[in-house]
Amino acid sequence: MRLEKVKNILLLIKMMRSSASGVSLEDISKTFNVSYRTAQRMIVAVSDPDLALGVETVNFWDTIKRWRISRKEQKDDFFTSDDLFCLKEIEKLLSTQNADRLKRLLIELEAKIKNRLPEKTLKKTEADMENQNETEIYLQHPVNRFTAENEKVISLIKQAADSFHKMSFSYITATGKTGKRCVSPYGVIHHFGKSYLIAEENGEILTFNILNIRDAKPLEQTFHKPVDFSLKEYACQNAIGIFHGDEENIVLLFTKEAASFIENYSFHPTQKMKKNKDGSVTLSMRTGGLRELCYFLVAWEDSVQIIAPELLKQTMREVLNNATKRLEKF
Repeated sequence: MRLEKVKNILLLIKMMRSSASGVSLEDISKTFNVSYRTAQRMIVAVSDPDLALGVETVNFWDTIKRWRISRKEQKDDFFTSDDLFCLKEIEKLLSTQNADRLKRLLIELEAKIKNRLPEKTLKKTEADMENQNETEIYLQHPVNRFTAENEKVISLIKQAADSFHKMSFSYITATGKTGKRCVSPYGVIHHFGKSYLIAEENGEILTFNILNIRDAKPLEQTFHKPVDFSLKEYACQNAIGIFHGDEENIVLLFTKEAASFIENYSFHPTQKMKKNKDGSVTLSMRTGGLRELCYFLVAWEDSVQIIAPELLKQTMREVLNNATKRLEKF
């Protein structure tokens, strides 16, 4: 058996172990780009009694035959020391973000895995981790640290969104004014160390900074979310970041010196890049959220030139003028 076939069998075993609903012949055919006959041979190979993998057949209402590896047959050493190393690195990454809740959940998961590892493996892993040569780190960047109250608000939002119940709260605007709001919560988006509530109010989808929400309460009144609304798709539509706005055709020119960096950047799903003869790069995209785009472009200083639209140039002038006025007060 060729190496490629062996690799496919091992990958199939992983698929069958991780799927509660099982794997069908069509799944195997599409995943490994093989014929149905080859898919059948792969199932036969994995089901060999000598392997003792505990392969079982799963049947659902659609009558499609599926196979999975029984969880009863999976050994306690299913998790390895590499899994713990991976979790520890993710934990370090979460420490650089505003993700304390996810970090706590990850630590709980780590404890569960440790409980499943054989004592000998666990002792060796812990010793290896203490003596690990540090070759990769994630630096902390400025983020808003959440309080217990902030986390409580996020939990309340998620519960209300899951049960399709409206919620009320007091909201502090950027100008310092406080107003009462009653919204239909769609979910939470985390972006650059900040978290935002995405909700519908009076037929308009709005964005609220979690840090500015006070006295949040769930309401008995329910709401109907549009069946075609996707939080993930919404996050990518008409915005360069979290804040949405009318779409504009954006054209930016980056210098030759910045070209190698820009070519590795993902600004927006609609972006197109063109390498010019002088080595510079022209980037075009269609998006909204112009003010947030300006905040990002400031960091590139004289390495970027706004070609279009005029509205983006005007917004950039406002951003820079406001910052300059603020500095002149000191």
